[in-house]
Amino acid sequence: MLGTLELNTVAIIGSSLGAVSAVAFALDYPRRVSRLILVSPGLIGLDLNHDPKLVAYNQEMNDAGQDNSWDTYAEVFAKAWLDGPTRSSNEINAHVRKKVVLMVKENVAKRKPSVHLGFRMERTHAERLNELAMPVYVLLGTLDMADIKMAAEKFRAAGAEIVTFKKAAHMINLEYPQLFNLQLIQLLIK
Repeated sequence: MLGTLELNTVAIIGSSLGAVSAVAFALDYPRRVSRLILVSPGLIGLDLNHDPKLVAYNQEMNDAGQDNSWDTYAEVFAKAWLDGPTRSSNEINAHVRKKVVLMVKENVAKRKPSVHLGFRMERTHAERLNELAMPVYVLLGTLDMADIKMAAEKFRAAGAEIVTFKKAAHMINLEYPQLFNLQLIQLLIK
């Protein structure tokens, strides 16, 4: 597609699991990526089972999915990824929370969730971070899950610059859209 659009290089931005895809693209096509901006990134090759709250939320979502209890699934998803591990639901902007729950419900109505990502590789992304030669920026909420913070630290160790958002969990762009957009623009023109 980049060839069709006559674009030699592009900045790639990915959030959460989208960051996993962004890293995969940057590793496969490093000459096509001018910079990589990862928001609350996951990381293939990093065991994400250290955070007991994340493990518990994943089990609750799995159980709800098995029971086709999609309202419960959406609520638990919002608890895990919007509220984060340290806040209660009433500490979140009610309008934002309602939108997240609705987005999740609409998404699971179209396709049932799956944890299988379908990446096949000889070496994991975590093992190849030193191959990312372009500037890499990680946007991280200080209230995100411990495992996401661990992934961010792996990126930092490989040379990424970390930009933190205080009082934000995983969905920085929804909690602080103006600040998020301003930071994104600054990183894109940097």
